[in-house]
Amino acid sequence: MVRKVKQFVWKDRPRLNQIVVYGEDQMFLVSFDKVVASKGAMGVYLSEDWNSSRTMSIWIARFLKCPMKKLRWLINKGLVKVVPEIVLP
Repeated sequence: MVRKVKQFVWKDRPRLNQIVVYGEDQMFLVSFDKVVASKGAMGVYLSEDWNSSRTMSIWIARFLKCPMKKLRWLINKGLVKVVPEIVLP
């Protein structure tokens, strides 16, 4: 169940094409009308096209508050799961 929706803000500036959707136990990053990442009690998930563009991967790393190099390491270790699609509850 969606609790609230907010514009994604980075360095005090809202980003036009990125929003954050807050669920009960999970947060979702929506970029250009597609859910690209989620984090929360159920773990961290990325859609399979998380790095389809440099800009997309940068926003996901900022949403997760994780440097890109560490994010790639976490994916390789299986601590961040890459899935075909992330669906809002």
